[in-house]
Amino acid sequence: MPPLVPDKRDEFQPTGKEFSIPSDLGGLDPVGKRQVAICSFFAHQNLAVRDISRILGVEYGMVVKTLIEEGLIHERRMNKQRPTVENGLPFFPES
Repeated sequence: MPPLVPDKRDEFQPTGKEFSIPSDLGGLDPVGKRQVAICSFFAHQNLAVRDISRILGVEYGMVVKTLIEEGLIHERRMNKQRPTVENGLPFFPES
């Protein structure tokens, strides 16, 4: 049996988390519906991030952000801290 190779799409590592479509889609606002569509395309249709962006007409970064927030892909940024502002300049506090 060949070794298991982790699934990678657009250089993003899926978490393996299951995504189920909410039963109350009609009650979602347009942003919520877009988030469900992004997650559904990624989890159920196995579409690449770039394809989802193109199909839905949303920015690539928005698709990535949604998938990270929903736990469908792993965060890959090295420094996950948000900068604070010190003397008017961004500042990354040391851990």
